[in-house]
Amino acid sequence: MRRGSQAPELEASPEPPSEPATERTAEPVASAPAPVGGFSLELLGFRCADVLVIGELPLPQDKRIARDVLGTLVGFGGKESTQTSFHWPQSSRGEQGREAATNALEAFIRGQVERAGVRVIVLFGETLRQLLLPDVEAGDQRVEFLDAQCVLTGSTEQLRNSAERKRSLWQCILTIPEPS
Repeated sequence: MRRGSQAPELEASPEPPSEPATERTAEPVASAPAPVGGFSLELLGFRCADVLVIGELPLPQDKRIARDVLGTLVGFGGKESTQTSFHWPQSSRGEQGREAATNALEAFIRGQVERAGVRVIVLFGETLRQLLLPDVEAGDQRVEFLDAQCVLTGSTEQLRNSAERKRSLWQCILTIPEPS
């Protein structure tokens, strides 16, 4: 979940008058500078066999949707899934902006593709599409990404609230070609 935190404005506090005042002039309101380049992201992923399902999954029902998608893609044959997470920023030092988050997230997913043999990735949410595939239009669709089939879909909240979004997601999933 993106957490843009802007520092609250500081209001000038009036000093008690030492003698009766007839008119006070307004003092300028000081404001603290906004954080530069701060961007945060909390992602949870589930990987099983050659499939990675990842997104912002804050609620138990979000995790269930992700596991259902994973189960559909790999079958519910008792295969154990691995839970993985991605947190940004990863430390309090160094670059913490959006571009650095994009690079780190792409490296994280590339590692899943290369080391774990992931061939299908499901990305939940607009934030991930904007970070990883900004030139791709929003909507449920399948694209090639990092040598894997990547299904882009809305947030799990959108899926919970829209039967049309669910149908569209399942259509993308069910038409993924088998590996050759």
